[in-house]
Amino acid sequence: MCIDILLITETWLDSTIPDSLLSCQNNFVCFRKDRDRFGGGVCILVNSALNIVPVPIPAKFCSLEIVAIND
Repeated sequence: MCIDILLITETWLDSTIPDSLLSCQNNFVCFRKDRDRFGGGVCILVNSALNIVPVPIPAKFCSLEIVAIND
């Protein structure tokens, strides 16, 4: 099975965990929004062969755990 996009909720990631730990052999680009406290967080892992870019989230939504991508 080949995975191109993987969506993860409740990641429990924070700034002490680098993206390189999530990307198996650098095959994925990681887009994430950490809660930076106990629990929560969201993450999207995208196959690095795809031309995907993050969508900027307006500042008024900075308190929400949102990650968006576009091709």
